[in-house]
Amino acid sequence: MILIIDTQLSPSLSLFLNKNFGVEAYSLQYLKMESSTNIEIYNFAHSKNAVVITKDEDFITLLDRFGSPPKIIWITIGNTSNQNMRTVLINKWKLVCDLLSHNDIVEIKE
Repeated sequence: MILIIDTQLSPSLSLFLNKNFGVEAYSLQYLKMESSTNIEIYNFAHSKNAVVITKDEDFITLLDRFGSPPKIIWITIGNTSNQNMRTVLINKWKLVCDLLSHNDIVEIKE
């Protein structure tokens, strides 16, 4: 699985996801796409058959409009620490992956 980490989330999440879950995860900063528009990010993720991890509801609208791929992991947790985000991901990652196998959008709430 290839994951693209949107700009509202810490770029360090990509390293965390790589290390803890064995997935390819890339921050937009790493990809030199931090100034890209949502549609550019969506199209890039589409071309890589990637999953976008985001807090931005606009990606849900893009998915409704253009379809999948990409799939979306939509994080609806408010402002939180990086450590809490990691804890939430550790606790919910297996369920998220299971849900992604049958759904285009998976919402992560605390």
